[in-house]
Amino acid sequence: MQPLPERRRFAFSGATLLSLVSLARVALQFAAIPLLARLLGPYPYGLMAVAMPVILVAMQVSDFGLSSLLIRQRNRADEDTGFWIGAVISLFVSVALIAIAWFVGERIHPEAGPVILGMVAMPWLTLAMAVPLARLTRENRLGTIALGDMVGAVLGLGVAIYGALANWGVWCLVAQQLVLLLARALTYLIATRYSPRFAFDRLRFRDLFAGGASLTGSNLFATASRTFDNLLVGSLIGPRPAGAYTMIYQFVRLPDTVIGGPIFLSLTGRFARFADACDEREPAESAGVLFATKLRSLAFVIVPAMVGLALLAEPVVALLLGPQWVGADKILTALCGAGLFLALGTVNLAVTTGIGAYRLRAVQSAVQFVAVLAAVAIGAMWDVVMVGWAVSAAYALQFAWAAMAVSRRLRASGLAPLTALAMPTLGAAALIGSVLAARASIDLGMGPVADIALYGTIGAAAYVVTIVLARRRAIMEDLAEIMALLK
Repeated sequence: MQPLPERRRFAFSGATLLSLVSLARVALQFAAIPLLARLLGPYPYGLMAVAMPVILVAMQVSDFGLSSLLIRQRNRADEDTGFWIGAVISLFVSVALIAIAWFVGERIHPEAGPVILGMVAMPWLTLAMAVPLARLTRENRLGTIALGDMVGAVLGLGVAIYGALANWGVWCLVAQQLVLLLARALTYLIATRYSPRFAFDRLRFRDLFAGGASLTGSNLFATASRTFDNLLVGSLIGPRPAGAYTMIYQFVRLPDTVIGGPIFLSLTGRFARFADACDEREPAESAGVLFATKLRSLAFVIVPAMVGLALLAEPVVALLLGPQWVGADKILTALCGAGLFLALGTVNLAVTTGIGAYRLRAVQSAVQFVAVLAAVAIGAMWDVVMVGWAVSAAYALQFAWAAMAVSRRLRASGLAPLTALAMPTLGAAALIGSVLAARASIDLGMGPVADIALYGTIGAAAYVVTIVLARRRAIMEDLAEIMALLK
């Protein structure tokens, strides 16, 4: 295998910056949640839960996989040809959104249709930043991506808070999404100075269209599986339960939001370089080992975060959301499994994208989509809490199957990725036992902040001690792998 280029150091530092900015962005967002949640209540979030899945699917279609596909392409003709393919597709997307908005307003909820129309510009903004985003990723300029994320988050939250105070209702959330996306697009366009030329290469069209179709299919299923549960909950149970479900979904997606994107970009590039550097005569075991190692490293961080959140759901909801959201803690406990396996699934997506296994990625996303929708339909026969448990089970099963499929694609053992999760699972068991024992024997009676601090510290200590004792000889290697993953 050829050594990785020296530029890797800058890629890692850029990914680290992107992770830190993502953390700062999420911290800012969650700092604003108590205010927005108290001003708006569940109902506006329920309307967004019905409208946003439609918009997110439209955005994926307009992107047409270009932001990922063009990472591997360095030719300007590929960029321009891809852009005009996306532009034609976006025209059809806009017409379809108008029709869907009418249908949703007539058949599902009368106030949701206008909300969809209000966000009809978002697919075009997604297309506008597709090529610049691919360029920035290919050139390892992840700091610029981080800047766009932060600027968009700050401006979007500012508009949302102003609108909530001015009694805009659901439209303050619509304005937040539009401003966020516009700020990101302008940042990326200015940084790359990209402007599409009126050029179209017919010879490149076939490869770009085929690759874009595969990636779009995969992205559509992945997006739908992450958002259409909100739409179904709103349609089957009502906007208010959907609002609570959507709000809680933001909590369980916290790990994926903070580090999922940077890890995806970093690992995609790593496995793309790995695939290019590998000689066919060289054993492929190293790729499988790398996959399992990165999965275990991510699990060491994600597992205690999500298990702890599930155990401390009651004080967390009481602290952040207030009395209008009574019962949301049970939804949070139920959905933490979904957040855990959604975040771990980032590694699967990164590997399949990096090695060019677009068809496998599409199949995995389709399976996830079907499993999640089936889970929502089954859980809706009871209540929104049961929907959460069913969705968590669906994500767990899909992740296990997808991880084994990726490992076999790398010509390694299908059980290797599941074996890699043994240590984090052992630590999670210690965390659960210690927190449950502490809550049964210690009651401070000092409010949610004290409960989170005390029980969280006890659980974290139990987790760390268990991992150190079980992996005492390899603990330094594990720490190095975790740092490498997050860099």
